[in-house]
Formats: sequence, structure tokens, C-alpha cells
Amino acid sequence: SSNKKIITLDAKTGKKIWELKLDDYAPRRGMLYVAKNKNHSSKLLFSSYNKLVAINAVDGTYVNSFGKNGKVKLKKPSITAPALFENNLIITTSEPALEVYDLNNGKLNWKFILMKKQKKRNGGKRYDYSGGNPWGGFSLDKVRGIAYVTTGNAGRYFNGVNRPGKNEYANSIVAIDIKNKKKIMEFSGSKT
Repeated sequence: SSNKKIITLDAKTGKKIWELKLDDYAPRRGMLYVAKNKNHSSKLLFSSYNKLVAINAVDGTYVNSFGKNGKVKLKKPSITAPALFENNLIITTSEPALEVYDLNNGKLNWKFILMKKQKKRNGGKRYDYSGGNPWGGFSLDKVRGIAYVTTGNAGRYFNGVNRPGKNEYANSIVAIDIKNKKKIMEFSGSKT
């Protein structure tokens, strides 16, 4: 809900089953449901802006074995829904990056940074390395383990003088092999 809650309703009766008040924002672009198996009960996983959260789908309690009491503090915000490949929980953040966490304990396994911070200056001003964020989300090929990440404009889209050059990965589709932890393809709509 818009007031920082997750609310579960009975689909037949509309009766509330449980609700959970969050510290941060409710998920903006969806949640991931992971079914119960021999290792864990069913879970809901989602980005809550500055946190990656795991809750028990049955009763709405935090999954204590995930991160710190069900929450992993993110270095940069995430507004997209996670995806799952094997035991890899995948999200995108505004670093901008694709980040891969362990499904069971929430530990960061690795990440692919989509735009590295530039240390140089341009015309006496700070080089603007903002933008190129994967705010629109990504798709996952679950058979081959490939995440297809879409990115937005490079920073300061109306005035690009502080971000000259290729602006690698901005306005692009980037394919990342989750098993081998590497980029396998990039299609860019703009290199300016």
C-alpha cells in the first residue's frame, strides 16, 4: 500500500489475513514469491527502496535468517522487483548496478557495476557519472541464467557537457551471465 504496508487478503472473501508495516517504502514494481521447499517456508522478497526484504508469505513475519532480521541494507536504492536464478537473488540498484545475493542468508555474492565513477574533471567541473540507471527493471532468462538489464539516459540529459564520451551502458540493454558473473552482450541506443 502507499502507506508503507504489505497487506495480504483472502482473494475469495476480501478478508485481511495479515499486514506488515515497513520501515521504508512498499515495493514499487512488484515482489518475488518463492514457494516452500524442504529448506524454507514460502517467502516474499522485494526491494523496499534502501533495503532488500524477506518476509514469510504465510504470516508476514520477517525471515530472521535473511540479512539482519529479514532485511539487507542496500548501498544504493532499488525500486525494481527481484528475480531468482537457482539460489541467486538478483536486483538492480541506482549505483547503477546489478547485484546478486544469496537467497537463504541475504549475503551479497557479487555485483556488476553499470557505470564506473570517473575521477577526472571536465572543464574544471566534476565529471557527471550519474544516470544510466536500471530503474525500468530487467528480465531473466531462467533457462540460460542471463539477466537482460535496461538502462535510462546518462545523467543531466538536457546538458551533457559534464559527461562527454561514450557514457557506457546508458540507454542500453546489457546481458549479464549470472553463472559466470560477466557481461555477454550490450546493445546501446546512444553513445553520446
